[in-house]
Amino acid sequence: MTTSDKIALASFIIAALSFILTIAVIYLTNRHNRLTVKPIFKLIPYDTEDYIAVFIKNSGTGPMLRNKMTIKNNSLTATSLIDLMPSHQTIKWTNFSKFEEFVIPANETETLIEIKGDSNNKDFNDYKMQIRRALKDISISCEYADIYGQKFKSELVKLDYCYGRHF
Repeated sequence: MTTSDKIALASFIIAALSFILTIAVIYLTNRHNRLTVKPIFKLIPYDTEDYIAVFIKNSGTGPMLRNKMTIKNNSLTATSLIDLMPSHQTIKWTNFSKFEEFVIPANETETLIEIKGDSNNKDFNDYKMQIRRALKDISISCEYADIYGQKFKSELVKLDYCYGRHF
């Protein structure tokens, strides 16, 4: 074997090892990217004297593509929380969402229901108790995906720990 053959063989071995290392780095980088943009579902209920709300928060580092939400109230099932809430003739909701699918960016929230009012108003206080009574029996689960299409399903979250304390 001549010197030029030895150099060619060494070059081939180095090139082959470089190719294998490149494939390994691509695989690890892709795996890392998938893990660093993972969405995390969190349900956030609020209950104060003049404010009741339920939000979904994406506590992850990547966008949450919400595919399906299941909201249960004993025997009733809905895809939007506002559909299971009592209605009132004069008091209106401040904000609510009926979207079946939406995207929540990292560390952002989406409002499911929100109502603000005057805690000195008897009608508002009565309506607030009706809302709490309805919310205490509700449980919510969400199916969502990350930007790579990997699907996740949240645990069933019951709202009785926040709204059931009034009864």
